[in-house]
Amino acid sequence: MGWRDNLRQASFRGIPFKVLSHTYSVGRRNTVHQYPNQDVPYAEDLGLDADEFSIDAFIIQTAQNNDDYEANYDYFTERDALITALKAKGPGTLIHPFLGEKLVVVVGRQSIRETFDSGGWAQFNLSFMLAGEKITPTAQIDIVGSVDDAAEVVLNVSADNFYNQYDITDQPGWVVDSVTNDFSSFINSMKSTVTRIRATSGSSLEQIKMVFDDTRNTMLEVAAYPCQVAGLVNDVFESVLGLANLVGSGYLGEVLGNCSGQIYFNKLDPNGLEISKDLGFSMTNSLLLVSGDSDYNGYGVTSSNSLSSIGGDLDGITVSTETRARQAANRLAMINIIRAQALMAAMRAAIRINYDSLQQAGIVQDKIILSLDYLLLKLGDESSSDPYNNYGIYIDHRDLYGAIEDLRSVFIRAMREKILSASVELIIEAPPDSITTLQLAHQRYNDLSREDGIYQRNKTTVKHPGFMTGELRVLSD
Repeated sequence: MGWRDNLRQASFRGIPFKVLSHTYSVGRRNTVHQYPNQDVPYAEDLGLDADEFSIDAFIIQTAQNNDDYEANYDYFTERDALITALKAKGPGTLIHPFLGEKLVVVVGRQSIRETFDSGGWAQFNLSFMLAGEKITPTAQIDIVGSVDDAAEVVLNVSADNFYNQYDITDQPGWVVDSVTNDFSSFINSMKSTVTRIRATSGSSLEQIKMVFDDTRNTMLEVAAYPCQVAGLVNDVFESVLGLANLVGSGYLGEVLGNCSGQIYFNKLDPNGLEISKDLGFSMTNSLLLVSGDSDYNGYGVTSSNSLSSIGGDLDGITVSTETRARQAANRLAMINIIRAQALMAAMRAAIRINYDSLQQAGIVQDKIILSLDYLLLKLGDESSSDPYNNYGIYIDHRDLYGAIEDLRSVFIRAMREKILSASVELIIEAPPDSITTLQLAHQRYNDLSREDGIYQRNKTTVKHPGFMTGELRVLSD
């Protein structure tokens, strides 16, 4: 077999043409650096250069492209088809007679030459380059870190917002007592809340309750200092997150106002990237009980209005004097910082859960977004109505609203990343003669360690892992 037998019919985007000659250019992208007062240059190798193909091609009149060869020499149709192919957008397939099939792009302007002296053909000077693949930088987000950073801003701003709304200076003793009683009610509700958190030891819960009691006692001493009160609220929620070993020590990261940057607090450990499912779900759900999602639940509802199951309901305040307005404004400030920080802690826990499925992640996200949207609506309504302005007390939550709104966007984006990586729960039918969890783990995942997960997902309908029948719930991967 000679070399001509290996040649292929040349074409571009399926349009055939003839070839007179070709040039094939290859090489590497070496950049030569020549330094002052140095006799020896340095060549920096930046990788392979793109292969280039230059082809002297032509379209010629033949019997095949002319229905009536004797009467009319017409090669225009094939010429125009090749011109159209050369002008088309994007890469196309080049069949090179010597080099085979290549995915290429057209480089620059292509010249076409026709003459009267040599009629009946069109000469093309074609230039192509390997198309390669598009490598576009993609935005990568630190899923956990982005939520932590946005939550820390809320922590800062909620403390400053509290400072701006809370004041017991020169107030009678019963206004001070009202503040400390409200804080004590908060501690009682948190004690009730943490008992719902699973996958923790009883001794850990008892230690947290001791922390709660310490903050209650400290509140009696620092009630006149808004920043320290805000710090106590933070201590309570950080102690809950400490159940998952997620905290270390630190200061608020940025000075934004009167309190931010001053409060010593427990900062989430960046190495704590995951929480077990049982602990994570129960912790997130417990914290959401405190943040609430309506006027009828969460911390701070009045006894007459309460549908809450965490206790700590408050007696109503009838605003009829400036002192009563101050009492009510202090309570509002306390409720808002507690709800904001409870929600913030819930989000920091939720983003660390190692979800089994898309459905699990979606359920948690929906609960948090419901609570977030309620809090945003509450803060917006209070700012617009400014309920105590007749008494010289002004409510302005714009900064806190903005910080929570930013956290909402960051959280949704981060959860979307987690959801995209989560498995989908599927319903499959067991074989007629049943199947064991071990067999299913081997057949579906080639991993016997998945056996317990299969059983846990189906234990409400399956009596024994060695005999599974009917519809079974499994993960997609």
